[in-house]
Amino acid sequence: MITIRVSKDGERIGVFTPPEFAERCRIIAGSVWNGNAKAWVYPATPTTAVQINALFKSTGFKYDSGFSELLKLGCSVYDNAVSTMNADADKLPMPPMFRRDRPLWIHQLRAFWYATALWGGLDNPTGGGAMIPLRMGRGKTSVAIHLIANFQFDKVLIVAPAKVVNVWPEEFEKNDPLGCKVLALRNGSVKQRTRAMHEHLDNVYRNFPGKPAVIVTNYEAVRSSPLKEYTTEKIQWDCVVLDESHRIKQPSGITSKWAAKVARNSKHRLALTGTPMPHSPLDIFAQYRFLDFSILGTSWTKCRSHYADMGGFGGHQIVSYRHQDELSEKFYSIAYRIKPEEDVVARADPIKITRKAPLGKGKSMYWEMHNNMITQIKDGTIATAANALVKMLRLQQITGGHLKDEDGVIHHVDEAKGDLLADVLEDLDQREPIVVFCNFHADIDQVRKICVESGRTVSELSGRLDELADWKDGKTDVLVAQIQSGKEGISLVRAQYSIYYSVGFSLADYEQSIARTDRPGQKATEVTCIHLVVEGTIDEKVYQAISEKREIINAVMEYIKSE
Repeated sequence: MITIRVSKDGERIGVFTPPEFAERCRIIAGSVWNGNAKAWVYPATPTTAVQINALFKSTGFKYDSGFSELLKLGCSVYDNAVSTMNADADKLPMPPMFRRDRPLWIHQLRAFWYATALWGGLDNPTGGGAMIPLRMGRGKTSVAIHLIANFQFDKVLIVAPAKVVNVWPEEFEKNDPLGCKVLALRNGSVKQRTRAMHEHLDNVYRNFPGKPAVIVTNYEAVRSSPLKEYTTEKIQWDCVVLDESHRIKQPSGITSKWAAKVARNSKHRLALTGTPMPHSPLDIFAQYRFLDFSILGTSWTKCRSHYADMGGFGGHQIVSYRHQDELSEKFYSIAYRIKPEEDVVARADPIKITRKAPLGKGKSMYWEMHNNMITQIKDGTIATAANALVKMLRLQQITGGHLKDEDGVIHHVDEAKGDLLADVLEDLDQREPIVVFCNFHADIDQVRKICVESGRTVSELSGRLDELADWKDGKTDVLVAQIQSGKEGISLVRAQYSIYYSVGFSLADYEQSIARTDRPGQKATEVTCIHLVVEGTIDEKVYQAISEKREIINAVMEYIKSE
């Protein structure tokens, strides 16, 4: 008769089993063979207890009271989470705290209660990890804000791409029902940011009891000393949120290792991404090492060898994948699964997202052109504007990263908008069909270069080239369209994402370009428009005019003449 015993001892679970069950025992994440005890040892987490029960319940096994309590907790958490996802929409209440002027959409509501269930509930939270893999524009940020407010966490760390850090305070202002105290750290040295983080936590603790102290910073900062040590060793976080969590997908990367370490100092962990597996199913390993290491373990080599076949040069390349149903099951053990009928935002208009960045090395040229209608590009090379209309064009050229001199030669003068585009592309699936609208040929050339560097194939639609058919046939990933060429008489419904690198000065051109993707034949439930804006420049005036449905050229002329 086979005898399998399971016992919990402190932070470890021991499984005592005959040798023939070794292979079965190895597949549970975190497995270690203890030769002295003659047992397989695992981390004592509810997730592990559920996995062990699923592995041996058909065989029959004995377990002690410690394991029994852990198993009950694990089963309760997952049963509640699954029930939440399957509950009728009218049976899911709004969170206890929410803004009545901004109620949650149904998929946001389900995601909120799903994560709440995984964390043990609002009344007696047990902690843990949760993944909210909603596509761009579906409101992941709002879900996270409602979780932070309703759990009333004391200390919260949000880590995001650098270009998104300043978006978070704006989202808190729109969605926060509690009045969290938010500090965004995007500028200053890492040492200065560490000091600011410490002062903010201390100030909120002393002067705003009951209000969450929320700190938002970027991935590059937290992986650098002294912020790295401060976040992973000095502070016990109530919650750590990774925005665009696929940014930590490289298991051996510095940022990924930081995430694994900070997870030990965080009771609740939340991952937000629209592309959890941008290049490979195993992109989720490092993200789950942060969320709950007992699901896929802490050994990248062991995980990869189980889910992939290796080959190529030296046997170090993944040539195929296996056990994908098992990997999917593990992924959705703590990841919200949106239902097709929920993947509809309760409004007919396209979703509009703005990504901002300040001017870099082109800042002095911009303001020289703005104030004097002339600027020096380099020694002996100048650019001028003969009148207000040309001045508008020159300013918009600079925000796009280039400027034409008096001899007609185009010079690359700034990286801000190009970096914004590269950042957005990193957060969209590489196979996603995309349209990028531009005003100038130099913009198109820059966009082409960035798209190719990101691993995408590109077609062009402009006054100089028509490669639309290749893109429509799926031969390329990105269509770079001059906005005047992409405004009328064509259908771009293959794409649900449009990125606006530059838009020109015609409101009609802009609205017609949106109608190219948001029209009959579009299979997506809604389209998403992503606007790239250089802060404090003519870009902001252009998009302000668009939002107010004003003719752009008139609004920008007022701006030019008033300053």
